[in-house]
Amino acid sequence: MNNTVNQEYLGALTIIFRVLISIVLGGIIGLERGTSHQVAGFRTYILVSLGSSLIMIINIMLHLEYGTGDIGRMGAQVISGIGFLGAGSIMTTNTNFVKGVTTAAGLWASAAVGLASGAGYYMPAIFGGVCIYVVIKYFKSIESVFMEKSRVLDLLIAFESDENFRHFLELGVEKGWRVLEFYEGSYNDNEVNEKNHLHYQIILKLDPLISVKEFLFVTRQLEGIYFVEIIE
Repeated sequence: MNNTVNQEYLGALTIIFRVLISIVLGGIIGLERGTSHQVAGFRTYILVSLGSSLIMIINIMLHLEYGTGDIGRMGAQVISGIGFLGAGSIMTTNTNFVKGVTTAAGLWASAAVGLASGAGYYMPAIFGGVCIYVVIKYFKSIESVFMEKSRVLDLLIAFESDENFRHFLELGVEKGWRVLEFYEGSYNDNEVNEKNHLHYQIILKLDPLISVKEFLFVTRQLEGIYFVEIIE
């Protein structure tokens, strides 16, 4: 099968194969995000990859039929235009803090996989798709190792009152954590807002003698703390 753009036309089997490759690769990447309960999951990633593949195929067919135009122009518009989905995955969260950047980056990379598949470059499409999946799925554990060594955590914590927040700060001296920065925010949940919970993004540094798991366990047992979450 000739995958270069100077062929006379793209046959039906070639088009079907390229689209199917994009669906499989997009689905594999999306499965990881879906099982992690992210906003963009299995179907979203498939649609991004599939749509990118179709756009590239159409771009190539137009170029082959009319012999004019920039063959990469539509693909470039996909890469820049996919940003609105990425922005939605970041903004559509329960908090007013930044979250979902990995999902947004995955969507953008998935579009590139679709474009490569649509252009008939199967090796980079498959290799790129596998690499994206591995990074999203398995590099989190590597990141956790470095985070553990750095001793710095970016947290989202909801307190029932200012008194509970002050107690958390004071307890850090005894338990082995030091707050570097904190920002007050809000929670987009009517039930939580009615209870007047205080939402904070807190950046703190742990003492070398306390592990991240130990810190989370101790913190979640404290009175007046609604929940504790590490921001990724």
